[in-house]
Amino acid sequence: MSLLSLVALTGALLALVPAAWCCRAHRASGRGEPAAPRQSFDLELLEALPCPVFYKDADGHYVGCNAAFAEFLGRPRDRIVGRSVFEVAPRELAERYAAADAALVAAAGVQRYEVQVESADGVRRDVEMHKGTVRGTHGAVTGIVGVILDITDRKRAQREVLELKAQLERGVAERTAQLEASNAALSAAKDAAESANRAKSIFLANMSHELRTPLNAVIGFAQILERDEALPDDKRRQIAAINRSGGHLLALINNVLEISRIEAGRMELHHDAFDLGMVLDAAEEIIRIRTEAKALSFVVERPSGLPSFVVGDATYLRQVLLNLLGNAVKFTEQGGIVLRVADEGGERLRFEVCDTGPGIAQEEQENIFQGFYQTEAGVAKGEGTGLGLAISREIVHLMGGGLELTSAPGAGSVFAFSIPLPLAATVPEMRAGTRIARLAAGQAAPRILVAEDLEDNQEVVRQLLQGIGCEVEIAPNGHEALARFRAWRPDLILMDIRMPEMDGFQATRLIRALPEGRTLPIVALTASAFEEDRREILAAGCDDLVSKPVDYEHLLTVIGARLGLRYERVPLARSPVAREPGGDLAGLPHTVRDALAMAAEALDGEAARDIAERLRHEHPAEATLIVWLVDSFRFEHLEALCRAPAGG
Repeated sequence: MSLLSLVALTGALLALVPAAWCCRAHRASGRGEPAAPRQSFDLELLEALPCPVFYKDADGHYVGCNAAFAEFLGRPRDRIVGRSVFEVAPRELAERYAAADAALVAAAGVQRYEVQVESADGVRRDVEMHKGTVRGTHGAVTGIVGVILDITDRKRAQREVLELKAQLERGVAERTAQLEASNAALSAAKDAAESANRAKSIFLANMSHELRTPLNAVIGFAQILERDEALPDDKRRQIAAINRSGGHLLALINNVLEISRIEAGRMELHHDAFDLGMVLDAAEEIIRIRTEAKALSFVVERPSGLPSFVVGDATYLRQVLLNLLGNAVKFTEQGGIVLRVADEGGERLRFEVCDTGPGIAQEEQENIFQGFYQTEAGVAKGEGTGLGLAISREIVHLMGGGLELTSAPGAGSVFAFSIPLPLAATVPEMRAGTRIARLAAGQAAPRILVAEDLEDNQEVVRQLLQGIGCEVEIAPNGHEALARFRAWRPDLILMDIRMPEMDGFQATRLIRALPEGRTLPIVALTASAFEEDRREILAAGCDDLVSKPVDYEHLLTVIGARLGLRYERVPLARSPVAREPGGDLAGLPHTVRDALAMAAEALDGEAARDIAERLRHEHPAEATLIVWLVDSFRFEHLEALCRAPAGG
């Protein structure tokens, strides 16, 4: 007999069971004789059913059951009949059964559900419970009849079928993957490498926040110290070293971030009016210091009709120029470098960086624009990460151009690109060669609330703002920022985005929800540099944002624009620049070079200086070069010189 037939037969018999079982149960329990059943029925058929069958009264006490039910519970029938479900089943199951019974009686219908139970033989089984209500003469529910079907085998079969299906799907997928790999092995390997690279890039982009935040304090305090005009030259050189090293670290972080942006497809340009001449001047000033240190000539050729103010992304243009010019300086040992700008017409400008360096072999030109690739000359130099050209090519492409290379061994190199830079309709205010010193006279001190959780960053901003004449309050988290805003009523809030307890997003939204906070200027401070993060910050209610590490001249400019402040400006103080000494370390004994290389690898400047002082009497030029490299934090270059073959 099939399972469906068995259930149907049992269901047909259930209507006849209660009266007979009730008679026996009442006699067994001494509760008296119930009303005569509507029809008599021999229970032998139900006793013979393999399915456990039971009957409960409306109070939940078992009134009767067949032998299969007693066997299933592992109890004699007289220890079942007359007892409640809580006396027969484990408490957890009993509570579930009682709740199901109550729902069934309330609905006066039928019920089906599955449950796992432990049978008398100690085996965990899946069962399917079928229950129905029994009505008395006047239609009231007088009891519940239930049938238990053991579906353990069915469940096991279902699981086996699902597992078999999963195995088949895995087998098909594996076979498909094998076929695809055999047909396109190189393509699959490339896709896997690119996928891993994208994952790496996303991770590094997220980590950039953790790297840039502490760097904000390092560069910030250095900028504050640099504003002290009373510092002697030796201290100014030390501060210049801090700034240079911090800037170098920031450049490395930014390069990694740029690669992450490019590979994640998240790099976006800003199209703003900027002074093209000022961008060229800034690049020239930075590069000229390096060319003079190496006794190289440096010429910037500009046409007489070069437009002053154009529309584009000044930051990215400056980055490309500095990348190309920096490479030219690094690899050129004699001769010079030329930055040439030409007007191609149609609002397009062409930029060329020419050098008299060693040139680049044709086979290396195929790979030079790949990330992390370095030529043999670059490896020998022991500097850089091989990211500059890859980043520059992507930036130029986004700007609407292409980066070209013309080079040959022994003939130098020319990197060139042309991009659209239309004339600006309006001219922004620019003040080159000066810095903000203080608030101009006749202005009330603005009250600025700084929401920032890191104490070092708090102190940097506090000293900067108080130094120009502002009143400053600090809030270490969003809750405090909201409370101090209500109590102190600042003129402007500098809001860090990542803070404990309540972040800058929540704090900004809550402040904006207050009537007195709707028009208050709020400037976000963030270590994130992605454009989508910028949009989210502005959407939360911030009026502007400044990226960390903070350029404090830019920060003061933003604050001044939001509050209508006037500043007194003073000329920029120039830090004395030490000229790079010439020579190499090939003439030093092997033991000395090995010791220097170990010191450089460990970034142990003190040990390297000690070695230099011991060498100064017999090798004064080499000692001077070692000290200069250590003071310039060029440990990689020092190690490369030590590892170079003697006499080479």
